[in-house]
Amino acid sequence: MNTADIIAINFKNNEWGSEKSTPPDNLIVPVYRIFPHNDDYKILFQPNTLNIYLIKNDAIDVLEKLSKNGNSDFDSNLISKFINCALVTTKNDEISNSKVDDKIINKHSKKLFLHVSHNCNLGCPYCYAEGGDYGRNKQMMSLKTAFDSINYTMQKDPDLKEISIDFFGGEPLLNFQVIEQFIESVELKYLSVKFKYGIVTNGTVMNDKIKNMMKKHQFHVMITIDGPKEYHDLQRVYANGKGSFDELVKNLPDFKESANYLCARVVYGRKNNNLYKIFKYIYEELDIHDISYRPVMTDLEEYKLDAESENFAIESLIKSFDYFLEKKLDGKEIESKFFSEQILKLMDRKIKKSFCDFGNFMSITPEGNMYPCTHFVYNDKFEIGNIYKISENTDVLKNCKKSSCAKYEPCKSCWILGLCSGGCKGSAAFYNKDNLFINDEYCKTRMAIVERAIKTIVQSHENNNLEKLKQSLIKDKDETTEMSPNRWR
Repeated sequence: MNTADIIAINFKNNEWGSEKSTPPDNLIVPVYRIFPHNDDYKILFQPNTLNIYLIKNDAIDVLEKLSKNGNSDFDSNLISKFINCALVTTKNDEISNSKVDDKIINKHSKKLFLHVSHNCNLGCPYCYAEGGDYGRNKQMMSLKTAFDSINYTMQKDPDLKEISIDFFGGEPLLNFQVIEQFIESVELKYLSVKFKYGIVTNGTVMNDKIKNMMKKHQFHVMITIDGPKEYHDLQRVYANGKGSFDELVKNLPDFKESANYLCARVVYGRKNNNLYKIFKYIYEELDIHDISYRPVMTDLEEYKLDAESENFAIESLIKSFDYFLEKKLDGKEIESKFFSEQILKLMDRKIKKSFCDFGNFMSITPEGNMYPCTHFVYNDKFEIGNIYKISENTDVLKNCKKSSCAKYEPCKSCWILGLCSGGCKGSAAFYNKDNLFINDEYCKTRMAIVERAIKTIVQSHENNNLEKLKQSLIKDKDETTEMSPNRWR
């Protein structure tokens, strides 16, 4: 067996291991997964380290025998070669070889979702917020409650230097006047705090005052678009059943002009599962360069994905992934966070600690109730407290943070755990009777994209453009693309 039998793709052979004349007795073979490649090589992926290799069948046979029988039957030089490229290691080395994403939550920064409107001008049947009011009375957040939310936050942590605020609903722009007055008030009082603003909107509400406010305060804007008119108007409708696409498209130039950063979010389900067609349309026809996906959260069979529609969605998502990378390598301005993240984490071998910052941001309702995420609003099991009361239910936050670590089955043994960390807790709880300690519903989708990402990295290595691929993905990235956690895939 020679060095050409094992080719390290996303790291150097001697990056961790070292040649050892006498291999230790306590060797283990880290968990691995094999993918087909060509007649000579297969792809080997280590979930616990995110290492990627090209490997010949003879070397795979050795690994299998080492797994079963240990290293007593093999020449020490051969074992040393396997140690040198981290295909064989000790338990302690396997742990030290794993690189955890070094993104640290800034203790002087806070993320808030202010539910300024529990009302909506649309009546989308699949809406998990039940038409915008979350199953309660339609109401608006008052200026006092919005302002007191910041007062409460600053009282809890006077050392905060930065607060990111997403205005949420319902449709938040129905309460535009409060948003505008709120921004003026908090910036006047808290001069030493940097405020960042984002909004999730259906795109149907716009006027000159809104445009000027967004431009002045550098808003990050996420518009929900479910595809071309024939898709969008099947589900994003007014109360009378009329589609909202035409109004959105009419307002789109104003959003583009006023937003500091604009992205589109697609909620997909059984009626709009051609994600490749949707991706191309939004990028090429609507000229929006950042596109993310979110599978529908509903019990309505008419909209919820079944096995057949999910399989088609996955096939078209892979085509979207390939299209995205083609544009990136061509130097085009395009972004899709889920796609970029898979490639970059694999290339850097950074283990993802949690799906999002679940348990570290807060959703605040018009009454001042606090929840760990927009998906848990008015769920008593997840109420943290109220801004007008002193005490907080810290156990809720502890459980949220604990659930984000995904140290439970089936996630714990899953081969993409290091790139997923258990998925969306809101989706998991929605479909599993409020259980946070379980995977969400979209494992198959993520697995398909991770496999595609691994194969893309191998292909780029063979074409000698791995560094070009990486640079194309990190080019022009800044904090505006990372502001909202509400960009699932």
